[in-house]
Amino acid sequence: MTDVPALIVNFGILVVNGVAAVAAIVAVIHSRRAKKSERGAVQAQGKAEAALDRANLIAQEALDAQRLALPAPWGTPEHRPNSHMWTVKNSSGRPIMVTDMNLGQGGNTYIFNHPPTPIRVEYGDVVSYTAMAGGGGEPLQNELILEWHFHDTPNDPRSSRRRF
Repeated sequence: MTDVPALIVNFGILVVNGVAAVAAIVAVIHSRRAKKSERGAVQAQGKAEAALDRANLIAQEALDAQRLALPAPWGTPEHRPNSHMWTVKNSSGRPIMVTDMNLGQGGNTYIFNHPPTPIRVEYGDVVSYTAMAGGGGEPLQNELILEWHFHDTPNDPRSSRRRF
């Protein structure tokens, strides 16, 4: 006859091995599900990133279209007859703060005088300046450089160049 205690121990080991095998099978199943979920999450993340890229592109195109629809912030400088005075109109649709006015390189202007800056220019109003040119130079060879920002956005400085 076999030894009963050894039989009980062997049976116990068999049961423990069976439980371990079932636990390993369950772990493999969970691992496969997790990998599928991970792949699904990676795919979902990729789709979300692609959708975000498309949304950003659409938003940028809309912003570009909006900017194209806006009028130029400054009109063309206009010369007052029989004087050396010029005016440039705020055509932006908003109040503007002019922080500086200068002449560009080149040109034939030898006297340039403008009002003290900063100056607030309402929509539709003009900034006047004096520009005296020498010689018989080509028209529009002088350039006015306006440094400015919209009155309500002082942290967004801009620069515009207008030929006169």
